[in-house]
Amino acid sequence: MKWLHVAVLFVFLNVLWLLGTLLGGVVFSLVPSTIAILKVLQLPRIFDNDYSCCEIIGSYYRFFKEAYKHNKVFLFLPIMIATIAVLELQMITQNVFLQATFQIPLTILLVYVVIIIFHVSYLATQLELITSKQYKLLLLSPLIFNRSTILILVVIMTLTIIALIKGWILMVFFSLVIYAASQLVGHDYKSKGLIR
Repeated sequence: MKWLHVAVLFVFLNVLWLLGTLLGGVVFSLVPSTIAILKVLQLPRIFDNDYSCCEIIGSYYRFFKEAYKHNKVFLFLPIMIATIAVLELQMITQNVFLQATFQIPLTILLVYVVIIIFHVSYLATQLELITSKQYKLLLLSPLIFNRSTILILVVIMTLTIIALIKGWILMVFFSLVIYAASQLVGHDYKSKGLIR
C-alpha cells in the first residue's frame, strides 16, 4: 500500500503547486511554489505516510513564504524572461514571416528558461542564499549539466505524451516533473562536487 500513499502524495502536491502558483500570480509564485514542493519532498520519511494533510499544507505554506523572501530578484528573473518569450510567441503568430523566423529560437529560449527554473529551485532548497556568482553558474547550468538537461526534456516530453493519451496523469504531472527534475539536477550538482 506504500505505492498508493506515494500516488496520493503526488496528487496532493500537484494540487498544492497549482493552487500556490495560480493564487500568487504565476509570475510571482511559480518558483517559490516549486521550491516549497521540493522542500516538502525533502522532509524526512515523507514517502512513509508519516504526515497528515494538514502538516503537509502547513509545511508547504511555511516553505512558500521562506522561498518568496529568498532572493526575490533571482527567483523572478527567469519567470519574467519566460513570460516575455511566451508573449513574443503569441505576437509572432499574426505574421507568417515572423513565425517562420522566430518561433524556433523563442521556443528554445523558453525551454532553456524552464530548465534554469529547475536549477534555481533546486539550489534554493540547498543553499541559504544564492549569490550573483552562483547565479552566473545557474545561467549556464543547462549547458554545463547537459546530461540532466537532456533527461529533463525526455521526462517532460514523455509525461506530456502520456498525458495526451491518458488524461489522469495530469493529476500528478507537475509534482512528478518537479521531483524527477530535482533528482536529476541534484545528482549532477553532487557528482560535480558543487553541492554536498
